[in-house]
Amino acid sequence: MVSRKEKVKFLLFSAISAGYIQLTIHLIHLIVSKMTKSESEISSSTSRTYEYDVFLSFRGGDTRRNFTDHLHYALVEHWFTTFRGDLSLRRGEEIGPELLKAIENSRLSIIIFSRNYADSRWCLQELVKIMECRRTLKQIVLPVFHYVDPTDVRKQRGTYAEAFANHQQRYGDAQVQEWRAALTEAANLSGWDLLNRHESEEIRSIIKTVADRLNRDLFEIIESVFDKLKQDVTIIEALEDCAETVGETVGEIIDDVSNLLDSDTSSDSDSVDDALDSLKEEWNKFWDSS
Repeated sequence: MVSRKEKVKFLLFSAISAGYIQLTIHLIHLIVSKMTKSESEISSSTSRTYEYDVFLSFRGGDTRRNFTDHLHYALVEHWFTTFRGDLSLRRGEEIGPELLKAIENSRLSIIIFSRNYADSRWCLQELVKIMECRRTLKQIVLPVFHYVDPTDVRKQRGTYAEAFANHQQRYGDAQVQEWRAALTEAANLSGWDLLNRHESEEIRSIIKTVADRLNRDLFEIIESVFDKLKQDVTIIEALEDCAETVGETVGEIIDDVSNLLDSDTSSDSDSVDDALDSLKEEWNKFWDSS
């Protein structure tokens, strides 16, 4: 017989596999709130809450109405909470501090290096903050080279050289060197080069990578949560409480998963695949009705 803890873990893993990241995080937080240990006693990566899954850094004049717009739509369609400055900031808010705060509150950043990215002081300041968060907060950073040679970004050649010639006169050596270092560091990361590629295919690849990277983090979080659980905590009851918060459909899914595991079909990979497909359909019904 599979333990209650394993049943719940299966439920959460299934939710992640179905692509419902935010609901899974919500369930985890509700479970944690039922534990006798406080959330702060779990690892720092678990207890830290993020407002956004993805932060998009881009030069608006280059990509706002084409590649960035299509990528943003795909991220939102896959339930990733995404910060896009021109849509996420309310009128009247100060751009600089709000953008920097949004970067800190994101789990992953995508930097879209385009022809005129380095022209923008704001873009370069975002970039410095993103790379700082990569070092200090272990933020995931993914670069996209939007019809620019990655080497030109890395070594500040071509339009990037022209931009830095102007910056040198206006902002001085210290500031320019900080921006150059951030560009070089980011351009050395593995990413996507759009030259001679189909954008739609590259966006699908980006979405898959984002899902894989964020899901991997969530699997680690779930394992950490369950490692901290005390034996006297009834997890199924905690999840049933969650069902009252996020919808009765979740309670029905819990029953379905429990019945599946109790019937000892978990060893049959086809049955598990069928169950996951069924579960995904139920999640879709839940979201459509909420």
